[in-house]
Amino acid sequence: GSVQEAFTKGGMVTLAEDMDVNEPLVVKSGVSAVLDLGGHQISNVGSGQYAVKVEEGASLIIRGEGKVYGGGNTDYSCAVVAFGRVTIESGEFSVGADKDGNGNSCIYSNGGIVVINGGTFSSDAMYDGRYWVVNSKNGTDSVVLITGGTFVNFDPAHPNTDDYPNYVANGYKSVKIEGTNNYQVVEE
Repeated sequence: GSVQEAFTKGGMVTLAEDMDVNEPLVVKSGVSAVLDLGGHQISNVGSGQYAVKVEEGASLIIRGEGKVYGGGNTDYSCAVVAFGRVTIESGEFSVGADKDGNGNSCIYSNGGIVVINGGTFSSDAMYDGRYWVVNSKNGTDSVVLITGGTFVNFDPAHPNTDDYPNYVANGYKSVKIEGTNNYQVVEE
């Protein structure tokens, strides 16, 4: 089946080829889906802001090797936006700069639940002197729980958001990778 089918009706799908999307791939409310990246890439090439959007009341698990690129030259673009629940097991996630060259958030929780157990995450550009690799909308009931993964130029234990002082789950810690500005989340 296709990604659109799994995201509309539920179920598991493995990416069979690289996908360029002009509009976000949307996991519809009430749907539970599993996306295996299958060694391929989903790229947002349009102005649709997100590569993958998970609606409120929807659930998505992303696993397998592959990439999700949130696009560039668009304000507020991101690889994955969660109004519902997203669990990321593995993969590479990145996002380009907006049309002014400022950074976007790679993974964004907008009142949703984001669980990151693995993967690599980056944002191509800074905004306000910082890379906003994982971010939550202030003033929402967003939840971000990180138990694994590698974060480029970003410490998930100090995400610098007012409402969310730490994204690392209890029993885990964020460790700086020597000689880099990257952080890895590991068990304590």
